[in-house]
Amino acid sequence: MRGIRPHRPLSRTTGPASAWLVETAGSGPYVRTLLLKDTAIGNDIADHVPIYQAGSGIRVVGVLRKAIAADLSVRVNMNGIALTTLTIPQTTAVDTPVVGTVFTSPSFADLAVLSWDVTASDGSTDVAGIASISVTWR
Repeated sequence: MRGIRPHRPLSRTTGPASAWLVETAGSGPYVRTLLLKDTAIGNDIADHVPIYQAGSGIRVVGVLRKAIAADLSVRVNMNGIALTTLTIPQTTAVDTPVVGTVFTSPSFADLAVLSWDVTASDGSTDVAGIASISVTWR
């Protein structure tokens, strides 16, 4: 029986009777996501997560699960230094992606660490989540 290796993208190859998943190292894109359940303003508000493949930043995407009463701004830090800030305007509809592409450094080093700050919000909470913020690199 084959084991599945975590954090490696899988691609599909075709065969006559079935499809097989094979490992493709270094192809990306790669993603790290913050599920924001408490939007109280604060620094270092969630788990720190490592970058698991060196590459370049592509975008940061925020999606609301619940409506918000004020703009929501989340700063993403890499190794403790601001990498990007994404603001989701209060008028954004639920399930509408908000995309940012500006990074203070486009290079993501393997094993660099991402952390998160909420810099503006209405302070809402929901155990299932208010919004998600995803950082994508290749």
